[in-house]
Amino acid sequence: MSILKLYCDYCRFLNPKEHEQTKAKEPHMCLLYYRPIFHAGEHPRLPKPEYCRIKKVKHETQNNIIKY
Repeated sequence: MSILKLYCDYCRFLNPKEHEQTKAKEPHMCLLYYRPIFHAGEHPRLPKPEYCRIKKVKHETQNNIIKY
C-alpha cells in the first residue's frame, strides 16, 4: 500500500521556492492565501496545508512522482 502525500514545492503561489531561498530562516509564503508555509519536519519538502483548495499539485507516492 502506497502513501499519498501532497506538496506545494512547485506551486506557482509559493514564494520563495526552496532553491530560491537566500537566507536560512527566510519564510516560505503562499501568495494565494497570504499565509506562511512550513516544512513540518519534512525539509526540504513543503507539505500542502489543509486550507489549500488548489487541485493541481505534485503528488508523490512511495516510488514514483506524478505531475498533474
